[in-house]
Amino acid sequence: MELEEPRDTVRTSERELSRFADSRDEARALRVAAMADEQFSRRFALGPLLGRGGMSVVFSATRRGPGQEVAVKLLRAAHDPVMVRLFEREAELLMGIVAARVIRAFEYDLLECGTPYLVLELVRGENLQALVRRVGPQPPEVVRTIGVALCRVLQEVHALGIVHRDVKPANVMMDWSADGASGVTLVDFGVALARSRRVEARIEPAMLVGSPAFSAPEQLEDARHVDERTDIWSLGATLHYLMTAKYPHESSSVATMIAARLDGSADRTALDEASVPAPLTAAIMRCLARAPADRPSDVRSLRALLEARLPEPADAAATEIARGR
Repeated sequence: MELEEPRDTVRTSERELSRFADSRDEARALRVAAMADEQFSRRFALGPLLGRGGMSVVFSATRRGPGQEVAVKLLRAAHDPVMVRLFEREAELLMGIVAARVIRAFEYDLLECGTPYLVLELVRGENLQALVRRVGPQPPEVVRTIGVALCRVLQEVHALGIVHRDVKPANVMMDWSADGASGVTLVDFGVALARSRRVEARIEPAMLVGSPAFSAPEQLEDARHVDERTDIWSLGATLHYLMTAKYPHESSSVATMIAARLDGSADRTALDEASVPAPLTAAIMRCLARAPADRPSDVRSLRALLEARLPEPADAAATEIARGR
């Protein structure tokens, strides 16, 4: 990937940014805009593109002077006031969270062209979606240990009155240099909701929020009316994916998948076909219940359930299998 634009060809106008966007090269356009911003480029040197989501693109970067490695997240739809407010809300929430395994936010600002950006902790490792795509379904002991670690993270997040609303394999980073699966980090709070605040109707009209493959039924119906049990459903869907490499209610179309999810609880066919141990299957299916009242009441309860179901933690051999070694 081309990392730098010649300074004499850079333009910072919205017209120039639009030209790049129209050519479907938003990531390059945002890189150009960032490096053309004198204040930004004096402070940061952008590295490779780390990822692109529905709302933003993320680059690795180095803070000039101290040499601190960070990630810089730039909003793709800076012209959309709803997306801008969601991006601002993510910055506000992350800067208020102090948790060991939640990605940290350092600062929020605007480029000269008006594009918001967020400077984040650079999280090392591999996300769980990439892990499954690389080596396939994971051993039960590894899935259980990851589930317990995610319960610990979400317990801290929920204690602050925050519902993540986008718990999924791609938003969980695994650091294999850490002790087993304790090295998980939850990232991307772009659609997180602080339940203590009144949801702004103008910010979230009846819009689809989150990732349909990992969204609870009530979130698909109205993402403004969710609670901690919504994240528990998504955590169950994540564990289901780790065990089977399949989504709950997997279908050839998103519309069909959503219709099936709203119609009732997930079935256990994929788990049975993958020979998932019965206790772990039962725990996952509890999470995937259609009605929130039928799920574990909180992540503390789910953690106790997972710990009781599989008493032995992931051993060294299982961890090596998970790493694909």
